[in-house]
Parts: sequence; C-alpha cells; structure tokens
Amino acid sequence: MGKTSEPLIHPDDKTLGVFRGLSLMRSPPIFGRSAEPAIPYETPMLKEWAIFKQKQLLGRFGVDYYAPDGDGDVILLPPLGPPKERDTLQSLGYKILNDHPGWCGMSRVFGDSIEVEGLIEWGNYTISHYTTQLRRAGILGGIVASRGKYSKNINIIKALVELWCSETNTFHLPYGEVGISLWEIRELSGLPIIGDMYDEYIPPNSELYNKNNYPNCVRELFDIYQWLMARSSNKRVRYDLWVNFFYTSCKKLNRSKSRNISNRELAPSYTEDTTRAAYISLWLCNFVMPSGLDHFIRPETFIMASKLALGERVALAPAILCAIHAGLSFMSDHPEGPAHPGPQFPVNFLYAWIGLHFEQTYSRKMISDNIKNIAGLRSPPQMIFFMDAAASPFNAKRARIHLRSSAHFVWRPLPYSYSFVNDGWFYDAKLAPGECKYPREVYEYIISIRQSVLPLRLGNKLHTAV
Repeated sequence: MGKTSEPLIHPDDKTLGVFRGLSLMRSPPIFGRSAEPAIPYETPMLKEWAIFKQKQLLGRFGVDYYAPDGDGDVILLPPLGPPKERDTLQSLGYKILNDHPGWCGMSRVFGDSIEVEGLIEWGNYTISHYTTQLRRAGILGGIVASRGKYSKNINIIKALVELWCSETNTFHLPYGEVGISLWEIRELSGLPIIGDMYDEYIPPNSELYNKNNYPNCVRELFDIYQWLMARSSNKRVRYDLWVNFFYTSCKKLNRSKSRNISNRELAPSYTEDTTRAAYISLWLCNFVMPSGLDHFIRPETFIMASKLALGERVALAPAILCAIHAGLSFMSDHPEGPAHPGPQFPVNFLYAWIGLHFEQTYSRKMISDNIKNIAGLRSPPQMIFFMDAAASPFNAKRARIHLRSSAHFVWRPLPYSYSFVNDGWFYDAKLAPGECKYPREVYEYIISIRQSVLPLRLGNKLHTAV
C-alpha cells in the first residue's frame, strides 16, 4: 500500500480535525494505530464513511476530560463489508452521554480472581515438582504469574471501558484507535498462541468412558468431582474443597498415622497426573478463564486441564483475548448498563495491558530471585512486573483525564525483537510450499499479525471475536 502526498482529510478541516487518529472503518484488533498520513482507498464506500458530524463520534465527557486535540490526519482503513445504515461508531461513553445506563450499581471488578487458602502453596508445589510438564505445555510462566496479587483501581477500568467500541473491538482514544493484540497477550501471560483450540465442554458418558477417547486423568477428575459434589451442601465443588482434597488433606495424611482423615479412604483413587490436572483446572477457573461461577470448579475445564497436565499445548492466548473482547462488549452493549451483573473475563490480563500502555497507572516491581531461579523459566511473562505492584489511586475524573492524554500513552511497548540474521527471517525463501520450519516464537508472531476470528466455547456459550 502506497502513501499519498495529500491526506484524505486535511488537518485544517475543523469539522473532522478533532477526531485525529480515530480509525473509522472496521478492522482487525491490532495493538495501535497512531495518527500518521492517511492511506486513501478510491471507492464510493470510502466517501460515505468519510462524511461525519463532529457530535456523532465520541462522547467528550465535558471539556475538562480531554486533552487538547491538536491537528493531525485521520487514518481510514478499508471496510470488510458494506457500510451500515448509520455512519457512526459508538463507544460506551458516547452511549452513556446519550441516555444509556451508566455505572450505578457496580461495586466490584468483574472477573477478579479469588484468594483461596492453600492455593499458593499448592502452586509452589506444582511448579517445583512438575516443571518439565508445565514447560512443555507452555504454561509455566502463566502459573508463576498467577501466584501474586494484582492491585486494581475500579476507576481505571471504568475510564477504559467507556472508550470501548464493540463494533471494532478497539478503544477509541482521542489520539488514536487502540486494540489489544494477540502478541501482547502472549507476551503478558507467557501462554501459547499455537496448540489445540481451547474448548470447555462435558462429553457424554458414552464418549467419556471410552478409553480410546480421553486419558485416564479426565475420567478420574470427573469421578472425584462427582464424589465431592455428593458431599457438598450446595451440590457444587468450591475451590477450597478442591484444594483441601488434592493438597491440604494429603499433607495432613502424610503427617498422620491415622487413615481416617475426611473419609479419604472412601474417595475414588487417582494418579499423579490427575493431581497435576486438578491444580491446572482450578488455575483455569480462577485465573485464566473466570466465567461468573465465583469460587466453584467448572468440570468443563477437565479435558483442557488434562491435556495441559500431560504436556500438550493448548492455544490459551487466543482464548484469553476472545474472552476479554466478549466481556468488554457485554458491558458496552448491555441494555441495563455496564454495571449489570454477569460479565466475567480475565481482568488481570487487561490490567497488566493497561500498565504496559499507560504510564503512571501502575508501579513496576523487580522480579524476585525466587522467580528468576525457577528452572525452565527463561523469559518471565510481562505480568510478573505488575504482580504485587500498586495501582495509582486515581478518582473517576483523574482516571479519565489520564487515559485520554497522549502524553501518558506508549504505542508499542512490546516490539518484536527476534533476530533478523542467521536463523531469523532470511531462511524464509528456502521453505517448500506448505512447509513450516519457523521457530515457535516466529510462527506465533506471524499468526498474531494476521486477521482472523477468535472462537471460544465456555460450556453452553459460544463467543467469537474478530
């Protein structure tokens, strides 16, 4: 695509100049488009999209909530389909300014992980005893990142969600359109982009108990879940009950001469693989993919947890990104307002993304020697820098002002740093058609910059994000 000497929308055009850097076309969710010279596309469709009124695009939340817009060109990307009847893209903030319900009633951060007694100790045990399997599955860094706390300022998440547009899956900031990229999720979490598709479901018994379909640890997890559920007052298995069965009571049993602790002798038997899968299942429910069931184990995670426990790779990064998109769009589009109970998404990853892109929203902590010395953790995830760090104590107005100021924004905090010599891109031309010998890091980066649809099934709900 070539550039033109004349911008599509001249910076002196006072009607449109205030929308500097906003992409007005539907486009894949990339991690940033700054205000650069426009790339024109000579189609009648473009002309329809290029006609806007100043008041139609983005709610201003009062003059004090925006930094001066300045001058600059507007980037227009080609549409993926015919334009809709209306020619505006509405962020949540715009809707709230036009009588959409606001934040009244929101008392907590959606999707936040829950502290469980004994879980950190169980995580430490799992990391120290099963490093090889976790590294092979690509989840060692993600499990390390889940052991700490992530400070959250609810005013920051409100200010950011007000800028979300569910039609483009991007944030419409005064100085540009910003999306969360797949590569950023991979670098933040340390979790893989490539692998089996993440899919939560419960197979019928006829399939489950066919030994050719699933490994033994899947069936053992379901048997233990049923056993624990039958002894639970609410017919669900809480996190603390799960931790107690697989870790806490086992420690007591090892220290005791009695075999009558919690009637464990009546429980179904299980292998070491199942113990590892049980921890990963709780990690998925509590940290990676919270879905609104608060502190209850979801048996739908057992198949994915068992694959990971056996060292198989699962594409967790695309699933996390899809869940974030689905949660933000749910909040933006819900007719009862963004505070309506129900949306759950991996908010810890979103807060770490905010820390990367918006300066002074979080302090950063040095990685401790205990983490540096973990065998096999060659490149700690970026989230670890924000683990146990403090969030800035912004009030609602200050949070909006801060996020809307270009002086605090970092466009590309995670540049791709792979070597371009020797085993880098130069051997690309040597590959035969259909053959792929890229290093995994290069292959994941190539996938992350391609436009695609992200699917995610959580039980009986199917989510997709473009």
